[in-house]
Amino acid sequence: MLQNASYLILYLYEGTVRAMQPMVSTYWGEYRREGMRNVRGYAFVYGCSAAGMSALLIFLFPRILCALFGLHGEAAGMGTEALRLYCTGTVFAGISILMAGYFQACGRERESLIISSLRGAIVLIPCVLFFSFLRAEVFWRMFPAVEILSLGMWVIWLLRGREGGEEFDGSRVCTCTVSRENQDMALVTGEAEAFCEKWKASPRQTYFVTMTIEELCLVILRDGGGDGVRKDDICIQITLVAGEQGEFTLHIRDTARYFDPFALETGRASREGGFDMDAMGVRVIKDKAREFFYRRYGGFNSLVVKI
Repeated sequence: MLQNASYLILYLYEGTVRAMQPMVSTYWGEYRREGMRNVRGYAFVYGCSAAGMSALLIFLFPRILCALFGLHGEAAGMGTEALRLYCTGTVFAGISILMAGYFQACGRERESLIISSLRGAIVLIPCVLFFSFLRAEVFWRMFPAVEILSLGMWVIWLLRGREGGEEFDGSRVCTCTVSRENQDMALVTGEAEAFCEKWKASPRQTYFVTMTIEELCLVILRDGGGDGVRKDDICIQITLVAGEQGEFTLHIRDTARYFDPFALETGRASREGGFDMDAMGVRVIKDKAREFFYRRYGGFNSLVVKI
């Protein structure tokens, strides 16, 4: 009965984590800390609300669930207490699950591993051994005890082990938005060129950054419509990051239909023809970029090009 109750409550937290992680990792790659915090806040609000409501209903009406599993009389009394104690622990378990998923998405795997290890072994095993020697009705207190101790120990470790390292310099990030209503690429490429010159980019890097922005944005605005998406509704967000090792990373996120510009046919023209001349620029980008990556998630296309 407790196992099935855990499916109902904890899976809501885990489902929230699965929805949160791709968005947090996208913002993390773009060095947009405000976006990361906003997504984390929404995850806590909606995840805790949904799972907390489920836990509250079980806490208030445990005998209904006991009856569904055929527990009556003394067994139902024990089941009622166990369910209420378990629901109390899910509040702390949910916070641990959400924070573990958040830290994993933003490249802090160590913090995620610590909280998962505390809940899954380091605190759990000693608590199981300790409570197993107590009365049966006291044993159910193990569930909230494990979650409270795990979360408390992890928070103390997190606060004491916080490094005083410097945050990424926000001035190394340049962001702008392009749409069909504001399609003057000269303004966008001019801003990108000035940004590259500010951070000592080589002429070759500056050329390929501006070329990549212009070519990819024009292709997306031209071919990104269809499948319920009007061309006039397409919006492109461009984020250019100047790395500390001299590299420049371009993040392009748009609201077009499923559309990967790097999937365009960019092979050399054959005698039979059929070669898309507009794809020539994309071919050059693919050849000259250090890395490129495409992902479709949540109705957005995300392109990452490292130059």
